[in-house]
Amino acid sequence: MPRLMRVIESPPDPSAILEATQAILRGGLVVYPTDTSYALGANGLDPEAVERVFQAKRRPPGKPVHLTIAGLAAMERYADVGERGRLLAKRFLPGPLTLVLRAKVPLPEAVAPRGAAGFRMPSHPVALALAEEAYVPITATSANVSGQPDPYTAEEAIAYLGETVDVVLDSGRLPYRRPSTIVDLTSDPARVLREGPLAREKIYEALGLLEPTKPRR
Repeated sequence: MPRLMRVIESPPDPSAILEATQAILRGGLVVYPTDTSYALGANGLDPEAVERVFQAKRRPPGKPVHLTIAGLAAMERYADVGERGRLLAKRFLPGPLTLVLRAKVPLPEAVAPRGAAGFRMPSHPVALALAEEAYVPITATSANVSGQPDPYTAEEAIAYLGETVDVVLDSGRLPYRRPSTIVDLTSDPARVLREGPLAREKIYEALGLLEPTKPRR
């Protein structure tokens, strides 16, 4: 069974964060809380660890997983953020927003198909502390079996993933929120691929764009 660790959120328990970080850097899997739901974390630079994520979730190939990073500087290490990315990051991050950016370092195909990856900076102190301590991008996919509801408690995540996970960071029940808003910044103009807690109108307004009209049927 995974090691279940209760964590204090403000600030997070350093010993729990350290143990979870060590598991990630060994190629293991960690369940951790975000500002949306519990996520399944692995070293996003390690193709074998990312493959373990897919196996644990029974996730079909071809559906890339996003990455959690600790701040804008970390995002700049791994991706071409650009002016638009910096603008959105400074206005909305940390928060429930995923930015799809061109990678500037080699990343596993399951993370960055066609050279682009989604980057998250959740507004949850445990997620940020874990990413900062690990100093690698951490997979940010929901800690569920693919196609099943997102988990909002550590117990729900364990019920889904069981012994495939090494460490679980338990922050209690999370408030219900939809998955993050996803913005594709590899296209021009930028596109909102999925609307979540952050409304698409706010994204287009921040970028000085008119919201694309829906095609007529």
